[in-house]
Amino acid sequence: MESVVESDVKRELEDKRRSLNELIETVDNFKNSGESDDAVENCLTRFLMLRACGYVEHVFRRSVCFYVERKAGVGVRELVDNARFARGLNPKRESIKEILKPLDSKLYDDFLKLLGDGDDLDSLVKSRNKIAHGGSDNCTKRRSIEQGKLAIKIGDWFLKNFFN
Repeated sequence: MESVVESDVKRELEDKRRSLNELIETVDNFKNSGESDDAVENCLTRFLMLRACGYVEHVFRRSVCFYVERKAGVGVRELVDNARFARGLNPKRESIKEILKPLDSKLYDDFLKLLGDGDDLDSLVKSRNKIAHGGSDNCTKRRSIEQGKLAIKIGDWFLKNFFN
């Protein structure tokens, strides 16, 4: 039987997934009817990039913390405590690999397969940081939707592997 804590965490992450998916659909269905809508479309695409990266960061942190609370011994708990979660951790490929490898080698290998050889996740983080810090990021509608879908894919992987 699933514990109340597990179901609560999983439900929270699934709610955030639904919210991100709704934003992806909103951006995808936005009809730019002219110059006055360019600014709105630009804001929507940038907001989607922020939310997509934030979702990956949140689902990663919550999944790993839940895993540690449920399965791990003292050594792994110390690893997580020292993993900079308290002050935030950009969900870059290397950061996630660094945490997953000592937790479970199979999860580590599966995560690498999920990402493949590309640097899409790091690109998402880089774009998010530029946007969040007032920098310029030439984010297109198509690219923001692709990055949103990548975030959903990564989040689904964490939900499947850490909560089932």
